[in-house]
Amino acid sequence: MDLRQLDMFRTVAETLSFTRAGEKLHVSHSAISRQVKLLEEELGVLLFARVSKRIFLTEPGNVLLSHVRTIFDQVAQASQAVAQVSRGSTHHLNLGTGTTMLNFFLPPVFEEFKKRFPSVAIHIKTGQWPIVLEDVRAGALDLVISTLPIPLEGRDFLVRPLYREELVLAVGKRHPLAGKKFIEPRELNDIPLTTFPSYSATYQVIQSMFRDLGISPQIELELENDEAIVQYIAKDTGVAFLPKRRAIQEKIHFVRVTDSPVFRTVGLVSLHSRQTPEHLGCFSDLCIERAKIAFPSDVPALRPSRKGFGQDLKPTLLPEIYHPIRNVVRPTG
Repeated sequence: MDLRQLDMFRTVAETLSFTRAGEKLHVSHSAISRQVKLLEEELGVLLFARVSKRIFLTEPGNVLLSHVRTIFDQVAQASQAVAQVSRGSTHHLNLGTGTTMLNFFLPPVFEEFKKRFPSVAIHIKTGQWPIVLEDVRAGALDLVISTLPIPLEGRDFLVRPLYREELVLAVGKRHPLAGKKFIEPRELNDIPLTTFPSYSATYQVIQSMFRDLGISPQIELELENDEAIVQYIAKDTGVAFLPKRRAIQEKIHFVRVTDSPVFRTVGLVSLHSRQTPEHLGCFSDLCIERAKIAFPSDVPALRPSRKGFGQDLKPTLLPEIYHPIRNVVRPTG
């Protein structure tokens, strides 16, 4: 077996289709089918079960897939190490995050980090969270700063909550809601809303609130980040959930849903490793210290209400315990 053959197998396993795998790899599906058959003959097992026109991974296929993913993770890490040496630096930090974090949260962290590790090159990737998180799985990113909760199936992830912030309903100056401080949940059904993309964890937090309140607001528009939402609301036409601090910073009027505060939690996500490089551990610690300064753990005093939405992360996060060293939250399972 060789890497190209294993790549074909992996792609078929992930798409469960020889045709889609061929399209993704720009190879005919018959060529991929032939290579998979040769691999099955070499190993002496069936890797896929074929039922009617559908295929499924067999138990040996699942075992092979886990090893193949590890192999390609190591190949990616080797390529990165060689690339760093060619640039004259053996230390690097590959970070995935959003534009909001780059503009607000991270600048003081970068400044202090460069004082301590001036030779470490920082590479930043922004984009859709499913893609960024997949890069963590593949070893292409060391760390992601993301809204929680996120799906963490299949790998040993390390999750460290950083801070929690309230989400409020931001409105334009001329919007009918601009004169209010609170809005009843049922009123949301009649208001077209702008929100974060449906693949984002923030969107899921907001949707969870809707479900618990038994309402179904109309989603008029999905925008990528805080910046885009702020610009849209500035035209006095939009209504959208925004972090309260951002609304205050931009001097945007906001209202709260009566008796239903909603929060999102932002955290660090990385692959669990027994040997964390010193510079990566330092960067994580700096983020935690920055969160303590920028987001002190005070919850706004609202009307008497039940527990705020978005606080219970247990259903979708790995079980966690607090580890006193480096403020690390380690998976227990």
